[in-house]
Amino acid sequence: MQNEDLVSIKEAAKRLGLSPRTITQYRWGTNKATDPGPGSHNVGFPPEDLNVDGKPLWYWDSIERWARETGRGRLEYAN
Repeated sequence: MQNEDLVSIKEAAKRLGLSPRTITQYRWGTNKATDPGPGSHNVGFPPEDLNVDGKPLWYWDSIERWARETGRGRLEYAN
């Protein structure tokens, strides 16, 4: 059963000890500041679970699972 804890980019970043910009880059699979094209940093970030008024939201357990599988972020910030 999926945890009903929904998080935004800002909240996911906070829980992972990352910046919202980094989460956005993981989401889109690119670092637009240094990379020539999309997909160059595709790290398999999970697709959004919901979109409310243009704001993407994820169930925390899908973000946490992704972070554990990829070694991205610092989960000690999640508590």
